[in-house]
Amino acid sequence: MTSLVEYFRYQGAQLSSFDSADTAPLVSLINAAYSYQDAAKGEPRINAEKLHKRTTQSEFYVIKHSGTIIGCVYTEQKGTALHFGLLTLSKDYRGSGLAPAIIRGIEAYAGARGCASVQLDYMSLAPWLRAYYEKFGFTETGEVTEWGSINLIQMSKPLGLVRG
Repeated sequence: MTSLVEYFRYQGAQLSSFDSADTAPLVSLINAAYSYQDAAKGEPRINAEKLHKRTTQSEFYVIKHSGTIIGCVYTEQKGTALHFGLLTLSKDYRGSGLAPAIIRGIEAYAGARGCASVQLDYMSLAPWLRAYYEKFGFTETGEVTEWGSINLIQMSKPLGLVRG
């Protein structure tokens, strides 16, 4: 079976499957990126135990540049949809075109797997993400999941809208 690695294209960055040696730098990167939610959650976004659990429940990918971890994302099949989450980038790579490259890769990968759509959840604490993902053709589905004091708001994109 193919993996997202085969569909990711971005000059200078490599996508690979999670390796346990990536744990400490990933925990640090994810917690720095999601620090805005610490007060609402009462704790940092992730720890080594939670990260390892996520990596066993999904296809978890690490993004590196010159051997340094600069991001991550996971995918998991949910019915006819490919769900992705925890799309995280080092602040030095935000706005560089890396996130759109990851999203394009996920869409191509989902299509190759025969999925009808791509889904994600954004946090109510990050309303700016709605507009960001709408630029890629995602729309809210109306499904909201409570995650402690934070709501996870589902967005979906039918793969018929994918453009090369």
